[in-house]
Amino acid sequence: MQPVESGRGRAVGTCGELVQGTVDGRELMVTFPVDWYSDVVVRGSYLPGVRVWPRSKVKVRRMCDVLLDRLVGASSADVGLDVLVSSMIPEGRGHASSSADLTALCRAMAQWLGVPLADDDIMRLCCELEPSDAVCRPVPTLFDFIRGEVLLCYDDPPPMAALVLDEGGAVDTVTMRRLPCTEAESERLALAFDLVDRGFRLGDLALIGRAAMISAEVNQRRVYKRNFEVARDVADACGSYGVSVAHSGTTLALLFDQHEVEGIRAAHAALRTVAADCELFLLNAVVPTRRAAPDLTELPTR
Repeated sequence: MQPVESGRGRAVGTCGELVQGTVDGRELMVTFPVDWYSDVVVRGSYLPGVRVWPRSKVKVRRMCDVLLDRLVGASSADVGLDVLVSSMIPEGRGHASSSADLTALCRAMAQWLGVPLADDDIMRLCCELEPSDAVCRPVPTLFDFIRGEVLLCYDDPPPMAALVLDEGGAVDTVTMRRLPCTEAESERLALAFDLVDRGFRLGDLALIGRAAMISAEVNQRRVYKRNFEVARDVADACGSYGVSVAHSGTTLALLFDQHEVEGIRAAHAALRTVAADCELFLLNAVVPTRRAAPDLTELPTR
């Protein structure tokens, strides 16, 4: 098969997860896709071998080898290929930067090779390399992030906005220690998954926010967020529906309806005072295109 000259792929990032934890022996999450992206371009080259830029994208380089072997039975020595990764998503913060890079690469490589590659196959390939997010799906998704299996997609989510606090630093999602849940924590997480499911089915942000708060509280014993109590107090004072976290990252997010501009502004002003050491920025959830989001251009963005 003669590859085309180039291929392109894109994948969405996340704002952590709305809910994450062990339920009935399965490692599950409900994803929170937001409007930042990783883009990958692959181009055939006269030079032998595979080159990836930036060079720090070592997982992308590993996935290139996997894809060449699985899709066409080739090795990196058999091809000439340049790979360019351009991403808006910060690394090590728990925003699915690696998952987005790998998914965008899979899409670009499939296009370059002219080989069909389904989203379900992409997610399984990503989970072979590391625990991954279902960033193939640009809507909130109930996902087994160890097996790479989508259990449910919420295709008509309400238009959420996330006012994000980044506490700094980075978390290695591959080497981090994963504590098993106690019986009490498992019961709370089961409630959280039930609440978030009902919330999306009913379009009820209050239920979604309650679910996120429960999951964030359980996660404090695993990846502690020093500003969690502060964020919860500001959320209560400013009409936020709750606080979500990057369960294996450094950020928290106050959840709002995208149309609650005054509440978002009030929360931002409060957090600039009580969490002055954090970086603050605003992200909008990815929503169906038929929904019109309000103009938030005057608000702080990354």
